[in-house]
Amino acid sequence: MWHSIKNFIAGHIWPFSAYQRKVNVLSDKIIEMEREQGEKEREQISLIKELQDRISFQNILDELIQHINGLDREKNKLLEKYEQLEEKKEQLLQQYYQIEEERNRLEEEKEHVLQECSQVQEERNRLKEKCGLLEIRNKDINTICINLKEEIEYYKKKQVKENGLGIPSGEFWNEHYKKNGNSGTGSYHHLAEFKAEIVNRFIVKEKITSVIEIGCGDGNQLSLIHYDNYTGVDVSEVIVEKNKENYQNDNTKQFFCTETEREKYINRKYDMSISMDVIFHLLEDQVFYNYMEDLFLLAERYVVIYSSNHEEYTKWPECRHRNFISYIQEKISGWVLYQYIPNRYPYKIGEEETTSASDFYIFKKLDRNINNRR
Repeated sequence: MWHSIKNFIAGHIWPFSAYQRKVNVLSDKIIEMEREQGEKEREQISLIKELQDRISFQNILDELIQHINGLDREKNKLLEKYEQLEEKKEQLLQQYYQIEEERNRLEEEKEHVLQECSQVQEERNRLKEKCGLLEIRNKDINTICINLKEEIEYYKKKQVKENGLGIPSGEFWNEHYKKNGNSGTGSYHHLAEFKAEIVNRFIVKEKITSVIEIGCGDGNQLSLIHYDNYTGVDVSEVIVEKNKENYQNDNTKQFFCTETEREKYINRKYDMSISMDVIFHLLEDQVFYNYMEDLFLLAERYVVIYSSNHEEYTKWPECRHRNFISYIQEKISGWVLYQYIPNRYPYKIGEEETTSASDFYIFKKLDRNINNRR
C-alpha cells in the first residue's frame, strides 16, 4: 500500500523534490520498521515455540516423575510381598518341623500299637481258653437255673399252702384290683383321715422332703397326705398303672410295681419310708422278710409303720397279724422306736368296718452310716 502512495505522489507532485526526499526517508523508515516488526514476530514465534517445547518437556518430566513414583509403589508392594513370603517361609518351616515331630511320634506310637497288638493277641488266646472254661461253667449254670426254677415252683406251692388263698398273696391283690376292688375300709373315711392327720403332722415337724410308701394301694389314702416328693410301690401291677394314670399330671409323685420295676427304686434313698395297713397282708414268711428288709433299707431317717403287732391267723384268708417289732429287734440294727401313737379308733369285735387293730410305730435311725441289714 505504501508503494502505491509513493508512486501516486511521484506521478502528481514531482515538482516538489524536497517533499519527495522526505517521503523517501519516511518510506525507508517504514520499511525498516516493517522489517523490525517481522523480526520481532519471528522472535516471538521462536519464543512461543521454545515455551511450548519447555511445557512439553515439563509434561514429559511430570510423566516420568509419576512413572518413577509408580515404580516406587510397586517396589514397596514387592518388598511387602517379599516380607510376607519370608513369614510364610518361616511358618512352613515350623509346620515342617511339627510334621517331622508328629511323624516321629507316630512312629513311636506305631511301635507301641504293634506291641499292644501282640499283647491283645496273647490276651485273645487267653480269653479263648477262658471261653472254653465258661462254656463248661455255663452248662453248670443252666443246670443250677433249672434247679432254681424247680425250687421256686416248690416255694410257690408252699406259699399257696401257707396263705390259704389258693394263690400267692401278690396274685390275690392283683386279681382283687382287676375286679375294681379298693384298698379296704382303712384307706377311706375317718380311719384314712386319722392316718393322714398323723402323717401330715409328722412330715411338717421333721421336715420330711422325700417319702417312699411300700404297699401304696389304690391311692385314696395318698390324696389326703401332703408329700413334697412321693414314690409309691405296690405288688399289684394293675393298681400301679391306675395310680400312674390318676396322678399323671402331678410330677411330685411316681409309682412302680415291686414285681417288674424294683430296680427303678431299690437303690435310692428317701427321708422316710412308710407302711400303712400292709404288714398283716403279707401272708408268706419270705415275702414278709423281704418286705421288712426293703422298708428299712430305703429309709435314711425314719420308718413309719401303721399295723397290728401280734401273732394271729384270722378268719379272713388275706389277713395274718404279725409281731413285726420282734422281727425288727432280732434282724434289723441301727434303729430305735422313736414314737408310738395308738389308734383313735381301736379295734372292736363286730365293728371291723369302722375300727382298726393298727397303731403307729415310728422308728428313727441312730446312725446314718450303719447298714440297715444284718
